[in-house]
Amino acid sequence: GNAYALKNELAKATTAHDQALALRVALVNEAPKHTGFRNELASTEIALGKLTATKNPKAGIELVRSGLARARLLVAADPINHEWKETVTQGLLATAEVAKLTGDPAARKAALTEALAIATQTAAAAPHNAQWPVFLAEIHGGLAEVDPRNAAAEWKAVRDLLEPLAKAGRLYAMRKPLLERARLGR
Repeated sequence: GNAYALKNELAKATTAHDQALALRVALVNEAPKHTGFRNELASTEIALGKLTATKNPKAGIELVRSGLARARLLVAADPINHEWKETVTQGLLATAEVAKLTGDPAARKAALTEALAIATQTAAAAPHNAQWPVFLAEIHGGLAEVDPRNAAAEWKAVRDLLEPLAKAGRLYAMRKPLLERARLGR
């Protein structure tokens, strides 16, 4: 589903995520205490919610909320697990994207602010993980759009986070456009 989404084949991406959702619901129902299955279900709900929100905002919002709530429960039960925090951060970023689609800047800013707190703390605990600087860059990019008064500082934060990854050859191809936007300051 993610590969199709990156190729902008949204119908195929939605179908694949729908299939994954059905499989993961079945797995969680069969093994409800398996935290890995519950995290994968949360991640699928979040990814499918983002896709669905473009055509059906109410359904998309509900899927993202469900995935985020599921991920929050995992973090509450195991607060040092970085994988669960990654899913919460993805859920908060998805919440911010859906809020942008639905024209709710307050909800977008709240989700980005919470994501920033989680990602900052987790990045400090995992300094060699390339995923957290990317999350932080996405968050700062969103904050630049939400608050034009601080946009220059937010775009600088994006550059500061992504330039080292780009120079080291560790920046994901799909995040290069974010770095280009930051270089342009928009």
